[in-house]
Amino acid sequence: MRQASVYLPTVFHIEPRITIVHKVTGISRRILSYTYFQLHGRSASGGAMKKSTVAITRNVTAFKETILFTICYQTAESLINDDEAQKVIVAFDAFKKLTPDSKLDFSGAWVVADDFRNKKITLIRCTKCQAAVLLNARLDPVHHCMYCKTPYKQHAALYSSR
Repeated sequence: MRQASVYLPTVFHIEPRITIVHKVTGISRRILSYTYFQLHGRSASGGAMKKSTVAITRNVTAFKETILFTICYQTAESLINDDEAQKVIVAFDAFKKLTPDSKLDFSGAWVVADDFRNKKITLIRCTKCQAAVLLNARLDPVHHCMYCKTPYKQHAALYSSR
């Protein structure tokens, strides 16, 4: 757990859920909610967070955005020797620079990064065209490369990933 003063200025610009910041910093939700309101002039987003990448990738656009974020996260993971929260923040900032109009928010990115870190989803390269393919991120029993349509079963152990 990192010191709160390191996270708050960095994190609140990306408007995360209070639950995430509380989990990382240990600061009370009440104080975090008040700070968020002071910085943004409105309350933080409420409601339940998505529980898995599958819930985030329901349409093709969201799926493509999730693939791009996962690539950003994988890069941050390999370059940054910091804690996990900082890796997600760096990856999300890079992702938003690449796709500023993306609908994927920080809370969704947090879920995707957690699933990737826990190997619930796997990023591989298409064996035919080398495009990124994200396995286990949808309910489909078979994934296809978005470009050349090469089929891949969801069992990540069959493919080389990281």
